[in-house]
Amino acid sequence: MPLCAMVLLGLLSSAGAHTSATGFFPHAIVLADFNHDGHVDMAVPASAERQVTVLLGDGKGGILSSRTYPVGQGPTWIDVADFNGDGRLDFVVTNTGEGSLTLYFGNGEGDFAARQDIAGIHGPVSVVAADFSGDGLPDLAVAQAKRSAVALLLNQGAGKFTLVQTYNVGRGAPHPLQSRPQRGWLPRRDFG
Repeated sequence: MPLCAMVLLGLLSSAGAHTSATGFFPHAIVLADFNHDGHVDMAVPASAERQVTVLLGDGKGGILSSRTYPVGQGPTWIDVADFNGDGRLDFVVTNTGEGSLTLYFGNGEGDFAARQDIAGIHGPVSVVAADFSGDGLPDLAVAQAKRSAVALLLNQGAGKFTLVQTYNVGRGAPHPLQSRPQRGWLPRRDFG
């Protein structure tokens, strides 16, 4: 089944027709080359199943394989970066229902391990990875709906994060954060 069709099945399936490889109630999609084969892969958090599904693309619009990884309650957003400095992409997920973040570290072959949870992030709805401190390490900015704030977590090295500042954004909940892609996230090819 083509990659786009599988994603659409997940997004369009009704409550009684769970047919998607991405899990029930997917929220976001991040694209990257997780296994360094030059093809677009994706990771999709599924809120109702407390999981992230990583789909490895075949470069022809299809899926080579898929793997699921357990995360906290209510995963809604995902971003990728090399958090531990090993040259391989990792991912971070917001767990809105649990008030936490979950990180997984990639092995460069499309598999992820060494789950790390960061608690005490009240109402995280989105996360973006970028080097906010200028030290060459990807840090995290997290939109917190319950607090109408954005939390900044600095990478202390090896993928360990410390909350350093929370910025109030005024009335209402902040919307999803977004960054521009960094070099190496996506292969220079199309989907099909």
